[in-house]
Amino acid sequence: MRPQPECPGDTDKVHLQRAAENGRVLCTSDADFLILTQEHAKHAGIIFGQKQGVSIGDWVRYIHHFHATKTAEEVVGMVFFVERH
Repeated sequence: MRPQPECPGDTDKVHLQRAAENGRVLCTSDADFLILTQEHAKHAGIIFGQKQGVSIGDWVRYIHHFHATKTAEEVVGMVFFVERH
């Protein structure tokens, strides 16, 4: 599969759809993606962290643990929240 070029002008829905099509969990601090999940948008999983209070280190630790403990199948359609440590 060829890497997708960065598309910063695409809508959130397009980004979420592209991630789902590629079986990728989307990591974001944009709450609009949480709204999309309530509208029943299909996705391969979302990791969400607040813009305030969650450090880069928190993100790295969470994603590392997430990757080590979750399978692709068990995160489909789920939203996970990065917490401050």
